[in-house]
Amino acid sequence: MPFAVLSSVQKNLVNPIAFVPPVPVAFIATGGQMFVTGGYVYHVFTGSGTPFVVASGSATGELLVVGSGGGGKSGGGGAGGAVYSGSYSYSTGSYSILVGAGGAANTNGNSSSFDTVVALGGGRGGSENTVDAGNGGSGGGGGRNGVGPGGLGTAGQGNNGGSGSGAPCYLGGGGGGAGTVGTAQGATSNDTGCGGTGSFFSGSFTPIPFGDSLFPGWFAGGGGASDGDCNDVVGLGGKGGGGDGRFGPAQDGETNTGGGGGGEQNSGKAGGSGIVITKYASTTQFMSASGGQTYVTGGFAYHVFTGSATLTVNIGGGASILLVAGGGGGYAGGGGAGGAIYSNSFPTLPGSYSIIIGAGGAGGNNNGNSSSFSTQTAIGGGAGGFPNGGNAGGSGGGNGRAYTSTPAAGTAGQGNSGGNGSTAPDYAGGGGGGAGTAGAINAGGTGSFFGGAFALIPQGVSGGYYAGGGGPERNDTATAVSPLGGIGGGGNGGSTSANAVAGTVNTGGGGGGGQFNSSQAAGGSGIFIFKYAIS
Repeated sequence: MPFAVLSSVQKNLVNPIAFVPPVPVAFIATGGQMFVTGGYVYHVFTGSGTPFVVASGSATGELLVVGSGGGGKSGGGGAGGAVYSGSYSYSTGSYSILVGAGGAANTNGNSSSFDTVVALGGGRGGSENTVDAGNGGSGGGGGRNGVGPGGLGTAGQGNNGGSGSGAPCYLGGGGGGAGTVGTAQGATSNDTGCGGTGSFFSGSFTPIPFGDSLFPGWFAGGGGASDGDCNDVVGLGGKGGGGDGRFGPAQDGETNTGGGGGGEQNSGKAGGSGIVITKYASTTQFMSASGGQTYVTGGFAYHVFTGSATLTVNIGGGASILLVAGGGGGYAGGGGAGGAIYSNSFPTLPGSYSIIIGAGGAGGNNNGNSSSFSTQTAIGGGAGGFPNGGNAGGSGGGNGRAYTSTPAAGTAGQGNSGGNGSTAPDYAGGGGGGAGTAGAINAGGTGSFFGGAFALIPQGVSGGYYAGGGGPERNDTATAVSPLGGIGGGGNGGSTSANAVAGTVNTGGGGGGGQFNSSQAAGGSGIFIFKYAIS
């Protein structure tokens, strides 16, 4: 019998054709110091040797390559060339990295490269009485009493150096920067040649701790020149790591900025080394660290340190940190809380970090001990006073009873001052200062609330308060009420019916005062918490 003819609809029912979308390949790369923040991954190369390797996938991202700065002489050294791409294509393979070392005095800088992308080293600063300013990424400044111009910069990478001058002032010229030319001086000017300004990559690279230490995100500033016979004025290095120049000791270009070295009369300083940075968006790579008590919850990892130890960061990034010092001991006044430092995006590079957790101060005239992490130090709380004022600290200790002079100060950004004592009818000391408020008569200062950042872990008091001030003593037989310590671990003060209470362990709370019945209490120890996203 003849075969039936199927309609197109029937054919699809018999042999349907399903569309299977391609599975995207995750972009995975390694090399350099890895730093993850804001949905982006950065690979930072501060030295040669380790390649950038893309193991899988492809991506379009950003790339910055900066050559090293030229060394200064009497003219400032030129900045290393700066090459930037906002749409660089990365694909599977290995990319060689070269990071130029800074040029020595009166020596050109060295090139940096990423694969085939090359940023030239900066030109050397010119010598006195000699026309020898070097060409490069940016040109070096002309020497004192020179008769020629500064060195030439390279188009797309930098700018020319400034000319030096002759009599009567004999000034050097500033090295060129990636953004502007170095300053050239007239023969009668009293202004020393300044380095050219570098380039600013704010939106791209300020989330990571590289570039000019005073001006984050700036690279490749020219070196300032030596001053002359008419003045003693610093030839300022260009923003972006350029070293200052002057007749006496000048400055090197800043490391890993490509800044030019500063000029001196008879010598000069070295240029700053170069740098290579890659950046791309990623939803599959996150920070990674180890150490302390680790909690993983709500898409975040927490590392909690209640004693001194080491935090190891494998992949860096912007982390939330809380660092609290030990609280001060109570005396008659309550002990001040330990200083509290908080950041919701602290830039942390890969490496090992020593964590120091401060112990609370013993009862009596004993301050708490400081806690530290990386560049941050939280100051120990001040001891409560007797018979006079309390001690200054992270937060100040409360004054002794009946002592009403200026309370002890806290540390700006970490805590508050202690409170004054009182006379009849209370006969109370002053409360220790807390991280949130100052100490008061009859009460310790309130601590600070970090529950929004750290509420998911079992630390702190009342859902996330830390660093409360210690309550003072109260020698009033009529009420016999113990003054309260501040919320956040501050210990209650002593009274005719109760002894003073120590600050809560690992909150930095100040100890309660209790001198009159010899129950003065210790402050609570400090703590460090390190938090970052893992999904």
